Amino acid sequence: MNNSVLELKDVHNFKVVFPVRENTNSIQIKGLVFSSSLGIKKIETRIIKDIMIVEVYIGIAKNGISGNLDCFVNIPETVNEVRFGHRQEQIWKRNSSVRSISSSDKK
Repeated sequence: MNNSVLELKDVHNFKVVFPVRENTNSIQIKGLVFSSSLGIKKIETRIIKDIMIVEVYIGIAKNGISGNLDCFVNIPETVNEVRFGHRQEQIWKRNSSVRSISSSDKK
C-alpha cells in the first residue's frame, strides 16, 4: 500500500467544518485513518471546472507520519463543490444549508 488515496469510507470520525472561524472561503477536514499502521503522507487538491477534489495519500506510518487528518482547504470563489478521494464523494457544496458534515451523516 504505497501512496494509496484515502477514501471517505476509510476515515473514522470524518467531519467537515464550514465556515472556519469567520473565513467563508475555507473548510476544515478532520478524521482518523482507519488503520493505526497507516499515516498521511501528503494532501493534494485539484480543480476541474467548478469542482475541487481533495486527495489524501496514505502509506505505512513511520516517524513523523500520523493517521490524524486535520487540514484546512482554501476554496476559490470559482469552486462550488468539494469532493473527496478517487471516488469523488461530495463533502461540501457552496450555498448549502448544511454547515458541517460528519461520518454519521454519510451513513
